[in-house]
Amino acid sequence: MALWKRSSLSVLLGGRRLLSLPPPPPPISRYHSKGGFVSPSEEEEEIIKRRFEAWAVEHGKSYKTLEEKEKRFKIFREKLRTIERHNFKFPDYCKRELTKFSDQTWEEIRRIYGHN
Repeated sequence: MALWKRSSLSVLLGGRRLLSLPPPPPPISRYHSKGGFVSPSEEEEEIIKRRFEAWAVEHGKSYKTLEEKEKRFKIFREKLRTIERHNFKFPDYCKRELTKFSDQTWEEIRRIYGHN
């Protein structure tokens, strides 16, 4: 699988670089022309796992058991697919991204934060 090459984004003001961001990661899931996503290959699954690990470090997430970590990874993977599906279908609309809640189900978020 060839990964996309993207240059980093630099914010310039008066010819001086103020901010330099790394290139965004390539989409993991492949969208089928007839609709829906194609299951990820083993290589793509490894990329998703590495992305999950990096996300967990970024948001200070740790899990007590391997079973809990695997459960959270599955939720994360589905949310990532939902985000990528939205961003693929609506490229000029608002863009969705991963958040600190990306390892929680909507039911858990509602229960923890009291939203109906």
